[in-house]
Amino acid sequence: MFKNLYNIMNLEGTGVEDIAIVLGIHRNTLTNKLNGDSDFTLTEAEKIHSMFKKYEFDYIFTRQSKAS
Repeated sequence: MFKNLYNIMNLEGTGVEDIAIVLGIHRNTLTNKLNGDSDFTLTEAEKIHSMFKKYEFDYIFTRQSKAS
């Protein structure tokens, strides 16, 4: 699960639908990726990072366990 990315999305007022549109994927597919059920491609991760440039790439994509 990408809790840092969820937190950034909340801080920046960016919704799942907003990112899904940028990535060209369905919002449910993005939710699966955010929850760690499937992986982001490098291209998807780069596009997300370009949306949140003030945050370090590694910080955005640090995985946390679902139980954390």
